[in-house]
Amino acid sequence: MLLFRARTFFTSRRVYSDSNVNENQNEWLNVLIISIAGSLSVGILIYYCLSRQYEFPDYYDKPHWILLVGSLAAFAYVYLRAVVYAMVNWVFFDNDERHRWNVGYFLLTVALSYAVGILSAVSVFLHLEIKTVTLCAVFVCILYEILHIYKLFVNFRFKRYGALLICLYFCSVEILPIMLIGHILAW
Repeated sequence: MLLFRARTFFTSRRVYSDSNVNENQNEWLNVLIISIAGSLSVGILIYYCLSRQYEFPDYYDKPHWILLVGSLAAFAYVYLRAVVYAMVNWVFFDNDERHRWNVGYFLLTVALSYAVGILSAVSVFLHLEIKTVTLCAVFVCILYEILHIYKLFVNFRFKRYGALLICLYFCSVEILPIMLIGHILAW
């Protein structure tokens, strides 16, 4: 199913086959489970980087709650972003395009979860330096955003005022949440 979704991700129209016409609940459950695993991997990466950067005197003094907070923050970010997309997509797209956007978004989320899971496992077991882990995580996130922007261009390519819609859409769901997070963290 993942390979079928990857094939349909790069087209502007949905490709139907005999076995994959209908969506099922098992696919969304799988996406939820994989995104939970990916958010746990983000929490592991945050905990690993902080534990390597700061020396904790005793095993019981290590702040294991960082793992939980990092995981919950990553999970909340992914699904709050999905809610924002659902609200904004209601204005810009019809039902079929909204469904295609959601499937593409969650496909990218699953791919990012796999990449972060592999990165967290490799960094913990091979004791990589923090700089290497950070560079790899930034590279994975940049690749994720590039593919996300590509999907944005694919969805708006055939619209009449496509460039204006891309600017409005990009500002409303990409730039504004990042600015809000920056202001909240600076506060």
